[in-house]
Amino acid sequence: MKIQKALVLAALSGSALHAGPKLSWDDGLRSLEIAQTAQIWGVGTYDPKSADNGTPVDPRADVYLRRYQLAFKGQAYTGLSYQFSLAMDNIGKDSLTGTVGGPQNSNPITIQVQDAYVGWKAYKELANVTFGLFKPVLSRGLVSSFTSTTSLDNPLTYTYERDHLLTASTARASGIDLGGQWGNDTDAVLTIGYDAGVFDVFQDKNSASATPTSSSKWAPLLTGRLSVTIGDPESKSYGISRSDNSLGARNGITFGLFGSYQGATGLKIDSSVSTSTVKKVSKTVSSTPAATTVDADSVVLKTSRKYVGGFDLNSVTGADVFAEFHGFTLNGEVAWLYREFSDADAAKWKGVLPANNYTDFTWHVRAAYAIPVKKTFVEPSAMFTRFEGDDNSAANPSGEDQQLDLGVNWYLQKNNVKLGLHWILQDGTYKSGYQSAATTATGTQRVRDDVAVASVQLMF
Repeated sequence: MKIQKALVLAALSGSALHAGPKLSWDDGLRSLEIAQTAQIWGVGTYDPKSADNGTPVDPRADVYLRRYQLAFKGQAYTGLSYQFSLAMDNIGKDSLTGTVGGPQNSNPITIQVQDAYVGWKAYKELANVTFGLFKPVLSRGLVSSFTSTTSLDNPLTYTYERDHLLTASTARASGIDLGGQWGNDTDAVLTIGYDAGVFDVFQDKNSASATPTSSSKWAPLLTGRLSVTIGDPESKSYGISRSDNSLGARNGITFGLFGSYQGATGLKIDSSVSTSTVKKVSKTVSSTPAATTVDADSVVLKTSRKYVGGFDLNSVTGADVFAEFHGFTLNGEVAWLYREFSDADAAKWKGVLPANNYTDFTWHVRAAYAIPVKKTFVEPSAMFTRFEGDDNSAANPSGEDQQLDLGVNWYLQKNNVKLGLHWILQDGTYKSGYQSAATTATGTQRVRDDVAVASVQLMF
């Protein structure tokens, strides 16, 4: 097909359901699709617990762009696909709004490269190679598309697994993955899926929000996933992303096991020295030929040491389940986040590292029921998700974080046009993503407060 005709067809196809503008050439062997997704949230934060230098903050209403994504995807050659996407998050968000995620109010606005990968179908659906920048295929909660979630947003399992794995704030890392599935193209009752990946992540930071720096030690991140599906497969073809909702089109249940491993990286401890008190005093000193009175500075220095990142071993292990039956959707996940330090490092930094190893724990359960209403779907939903920090955790010692999300979604054109109303009750303790400072702290304290949210999702 000529390019001119393809461009005309692309313009005409822009309003088609499930697709943005698309063009193809070489008799359809090559293609390019442009897809956009926008999520706009209106958030009411009531009964706030945050404080600025001890002063309680007011309840507030906030409207902001939660997400915007521009994706380019298609076929480069037979059996060779690609995806490149740009994203902006939390544009115009108030820093005291109670939803997860920090605001982006910089000028100019930061645009992130989110995905940049190529996929090669080496052998049917059994062997597929993906390489570039993408999410490591680990738990369902980590790789499920944000456009298909039945809750307002991702569960806490996503946030804490991402931070523990040392990926970027987008949960992406550079690497290569071999994956596939068997049984989807037959009448078999079972479908078996697998993924194994190798990634290069930032080496010496302990959270996705920390600034990466170079390290004397290096170790790759190894990831793996194995799943078994009874009934309808999640998808007829292999992919590195998952959908959390078929709106009644699928009847099946998937069980998954996943794990990751990363070896030793350079330990980083921040040992900053700050001046806490500076004052002028007068004193008399002996001199020749007579005593002289002079002014002198009295300076009190305070040294604070803080764990920034690095370890001797880092891993994530867990299991998940995803079931769909006649419009009812249930998914759940448990994950153990393990980190280990060498005996020498643990002894040297005894006041900073509580122990030579720790295991944090996170989990979620989420359910929804899609009710057909004419040509739309109305979907009541609920989610409970929780994080529990080990008493000896170097990242979140004894921290607790939890959310209860109760809501309803209205799918006007499936996921392409989706409206939502959600009420989120949040609780926790320091140190965690719920609370930034101890309750006794006198300075600025951020607490993720309860919120009511109206959401709009558009895909075009």
